[in-house]
Amino acid sequence: MGYCNTASGQPRRSIASCVVLYCTISINEAGFSNERVVGEIAKNGQFSFASAAITRHLDYTAFYKTLPRAEAFARARRLLAEPGTEFIDSAEGLQRRIFGSLDRPRLNVVLLLEESFGSEFWGVLGSHYRGLTPEMDRLANESLLFTNIYASGNRTVRGLEGVLASFPPLPGDSIVVRHLSHNVETIARVLKRDGYDTLFCYGGRGLFDGMRSFALENGYDRFIERKHFDAPTFTTGWGVCDEDLYARSIKECGALAATGRPFFTTILSVSNHKPYTYPCGRIPENPDERKRNNAVKYSDYALGRFFAAARKESFYTNTIFVVVADHGARVYGSQNIPIHSYEIPLLVTGPAVVKTPQRISRLGCSLDVAPTILGLLGRPYESLFFGKDLLKPSEYPDRVLINHNRDIGFFRNDRLVTMGLNQSDEFYRGNPKLEEMRRVRELDTTDYELERDAIALFQTADELYMHEQYLVRPVAAAGRPISVP
Repeated sequence: MGYCNTASGQPRRSIASCVVLYCTISINEAGFSNERVVGEIAKNGQFSFASAAITRHLDYTAFYKTLPRAEAFARARRLLAEPGTEFIDSAEGLQRRIFGSLDRPRLNVVLLLEESFGSEFWGVLGSHYRGLTPEMDRLANESLLFTNIYASGNRTVRGLEGVLASFPPLPGDSIVVRHLSHNVETIARVLKRDGYDTLFCYGGRGLFDGMRSFALENGYDRFIERKHFDAPTFTTGWGVCDEDLYARSIKECGALAATGRPFFTTILSVSNHKPYTYPCGRIPENPDERKRNNAVKYSDYALGRFFAAARKESFYTNTIFVVVADHGARVYGSQNIPIHSYEIPLLVTGPAVVKTPQRISRLGCSLDVAPTILGLLGRPYESLFFGKDLLKPSEYPDRVLINHNRDIGFFRNDRLVTMGLNQSDEFYRGNPKLEEMRRVRELDTTDYELERDAIALFQTADELYMHEQYLVRPVAAAGRPISVP
């Protein structure tokens, strides 16, 4: 290891006038008409510019295909229906009750959200890179390994939105950074209603992309970040190295376990990111090379250390551990949404839930992580989530909801529809694991139904979010009110 080394005035006036305009007229007041053209006239160019800049919201109904509202909700309800669930609100709502048993133990949950840790690197998932993930390959042999999962986007905020909120990746910005996200349904909220303590541990700065505020406003009790590490072993511009983050997380989980209350901890890593540097001496590769594959190997090394430490803790035997990537490493391909580059690992481990290791090939995406975790717990809860429990049989084919820039997509049964600005669409067919999906122009009924289902899910998600209705509300059940803390 001897090689290791430690403008003009006019733009300003325009921006100022936009800000003044935005502050004196609300976006909802400007859009007073149900007719889009009339509404767009009301929202003049400067106002729309200011609104988009401040709220980071792209007007979905103005630029993307829609269905009549009643049809959109009816389709969404049909797609979200599962055995063991019931809808508990109006015909134009998605809130539902998921059955379970209150006798089931409230197991702890530790969710490790891994930066850029795509399936292309995992040897156990068929990577052509050699030896990058020996720790995870070993752990997979005693775990539930989902082998057909896709990220809902290609940025960390998309991973947070999909994994934690089970929310479709709307065009424009993730809801993590939008202005109406102080009351969003998340798995942290679900578990907090069931008596869990909740913690978010992040190696970086919570101000980045509004992660701290999103977490604390939506179910997390505490948020640990870069400033809470007094003497880290190693840092980059993104934050502390993974091994420091995991060591702190183990201590925090131990302290939570000592209270006797169940806990839910989310851990978001940063090491597998440019500049791809890490502490010297952990793996044979030279960190000064600043190579992505080396950073992947270090991330795997740090995960191995985490699980070795966790096994020594008293909470290990009654905790569900979940490892999932926030997104893949890079996006490449000629499609509007090159779905093959979005493939990510999902691994569930821990003696409390894994009695027999399995490889599970069901199609899924980031949105399915939270419902699957809650299904493993087996306790009753209420939900607005758009994902499904991948361990429960489903009447309808599995699906992927996905985003790339201004394009959104829906994949099912080896068919993909992408929808873009100006109500454009493209259709593709093929198995993304085996080939680059080919574009098709001669469409059939299946293609049109695929598109209408896609429209229904994205349109209803946008409406729920924009009307601040993506949050479980009290609904009377069996003659008694359901309390929501």
